Order: sequence, then C-alpha cells, then structure tokens
Amino acid sequence: MTPLQHSNASLALKPVELDASLDLATVTDACRQTGLIGAAINAHADRFYTGERFLDHITFLGCSPHIALQPEPGKTDFTHIVLHQHAQARLYYGQHSRPPHCPHCGKPHADWLNQIEAESMDCPHCQQTSPLFRYNWRKTAGVARTLIEITEIYPREALPQPSLLTQLQQHTGVEWDYFYY
Repeated sequence: MTPLQHSNASLALKPVELDASLDLATVTDACRQTGLIGAAINAHADRFYTGERFLDHITFLGCSPHIALQPEPGKTDFTHIVLHQHAQARLYYGQHSRPPHCPHCGKPHADWLNQIEAESMDCPHCQQTSPLFRYNWRKTAGVARTLIEITEIYPREALPQPSLLTQLQQHTGVEWDYFYY
C-alpha cells in the first residue's frame, strides 16, 4: 500500500467498500449530476472548480468560515475538487491525522507513522496484526482506491450533507462515507 501524505487539509469522500469497482468516468459523472463539480481546471480532467450546488452539499461550521471557490490574485490555494483513482488502495493522511485505534483492543497506535509503508500494522498493545483499512482512523485519515477530495477544508470545518452521500450512492451504485486528511 502506498500512503499519500497531504500537507494541506482536505475533506475526502470515499466508497465504504474498499474494493468497490468504480471507474473515474462514473465518479466524474456522478459529481457532475449532483452539481458538486463544475468546469475542469486541468487537461487531465481530474481537478475541477466547485459546482453550482457545492454549497448545498457541504455545510460549513463555525462563525464565519472563509472559503475561496476561485483562485485569488497571487494565491494558489482555493477550494476545488480532485478525483483520485488507484489500482491499489492507498492510505490518505495529513498533518491533522491522529493515531488510529486497533480493531482488536481499541487502543490508539501511537507509533503508526513508522508502520504505514506496509499494508498492515502490528498493535503495540495486543500484538495483533491488522490491515490498515481495519484500523479506526476516526475520520482523520482513510484508506481508499477511489476518492473525491475537496481541498482546503480543515477537519470538522465542514460536513458533507447526507443527501450528497445518498445521491453519490444512487449515481454510482455504492455507499459513500467521508473523512478528513
């Protein structure tokens, strides 16, 4: 498993089933039909501006969140959507990720960063070996093959509406969940 560390913060949407068989065209079409994505930013058509219904699908929390939906002069960071598709599952984590909890004993794995290059980790508490995707990442990291990344969203700054996850399921045929990284 190839881990992908992310330096900025993102909200990620992923299929619940790790091995869900989805192609990028299906995910792109689902995002278009829901109004989550707008025009493509790049020629590869894997980066998109937010769509006309983006703010209907994502609830921002707090007093006055500042989100830039278009690039501002002199800045390169703005909220946009990146679609990821990999042949093998990858661990997505970032500077805000917290130690995952063992699926056997439930205790946090404090040394997780030293073991994430492998597909599984040994729990320092119960000595059980488990695949990374079985660990409870508590929505601060996640394992996925297919991912919808909403950039420049910090943990718990925004939540996807349940209706968005339902619409993605209707368009793709698989159940969706979310996490931050």
